[in-house]
Amino acid sequence: MQTYPTGYAESHRMAEQIFRDILPRHGMAVREEQIALCHEVLDTLYNKEISLCEAGVGTGKTLAYLVGCILWQMHRPERMKLPIVISTSSVALQDAILTEYLPDLSAILLDEGIITAPITAVVRKGKERFVCDARLAERASLVQPSRERQTNSLRIAAHISGHGSYPGAFPV
Repeated sequence: MQTYPTGYAESHRMAEQIFRDILPRHGMAVREEQIALCHEVLDTLYNKEISLCEAGVGTGKTLAYLVGCILWQMHRPERMKLPIVISTSSVALQDAILTEYLPDLSAILLDEGIITAPITAVVRKGKERFVCDARLAERASLVQPSRERQTNSLRIAAHISGHGSYPGAFPV
């Protein structure tokens, strides 16, 4: 069942072009598993499904899902163009996506005329960036009692996250 037929075939055609022609011109190898994964990502996005994909080390998973997401976003109806959220397993991968994958891919796609503006992204959170008892207590211990606004923010964060309060760190 294809929910958003607009752009479906064009996205798949462009994925083939990007992975078989464009990226190799820029020094990247053709990887059949990577291309198949990109097509799986596109099918999943267009059909509003959930997909669990597994691929070996060196397959090029990150580039496969980034290209799939970019093509899907390019061909969605304007009213459907909302931010795409990508969840990663590590802060290192988040940093690599922001500082390596997206800038490199953006430059290539701009150079080839596939996109007309650079790809942008922001980090919203990562598992190493989540609050936990130890991190919250550490941060709270660094705030001087005279910094009422920061103390209040940390107290609210502790309450919202269910971490309670830390004796000595927050006035009760």
